[in-house]
Amino acid sequence: FCFIGLSSISNLNLAQYGIDEIKNITLNQMKSLINLFLNDNHLIYLNNKLVDDENRIEILSLKSNLLKAVPKSALHNLVACKILILSYNRIERIEKNSFMYMKSLENLDLNYNQIYLLDGFAFMGLDRVNTLFFLFNPLGTIRNNSFFGLTSLNILEIFMNQIESFEASAFCGLPNLTSLDVRMNLVTEIHPSLFD
Repeated sequence: FCFIGLSSISNLNLAQYGIDEIKNITLNQMKSLINLFLNDNHLIYLNNKLVDDENRIEILSLKSNLLKAVPKSALHNLVACKILILSYNRIERIEKNSFMYMKSLENLDLNYNQIYLLDGFAFMGLDRVNTLFFLFNPLGTIRNNSFFGLTSLNILEIFMNQIESFEASAFCGLPNLTSLDVRMNLVTEIHPSLFD
């Protein structure tokens, strides 16, 4: 794709092209880009810089690709991004500080991945996120401090996983949580101080 001279485009939809790689220079000329949809492609990883440091992207959708990990280095300069959609990929683990530079993020969709492990403090720095979708993953345990740092989180949907247990401080640091959906998991016992 060649986007030279198309600097006024604000919405770019490149869904269903079979794209397996995006080169660093490809999107750098698009200074007005706000919404970027790369759904239904064959992306396994993203290069270190998806866009330049002066980008204005607010919505990035990478739904239905082949990503096996959160592309931390490609996301680090998406400081204006409010919505990140990573559903229907093959992500296996959310590591500590995976999204730490995405300070404007409000909505994060991790549905339908292969996430079996959430590190403690995985979402540190995301103090504006108000909605987190985490459905249909093979996650077995919610560890202590997994959601710590999500101080604005209102809605947490983690149903239809394979959760067997919640550690005592699994939901620590969520002062604004108003809706928690954990139905259809494998939990048989709740720790007495889980919701303290």
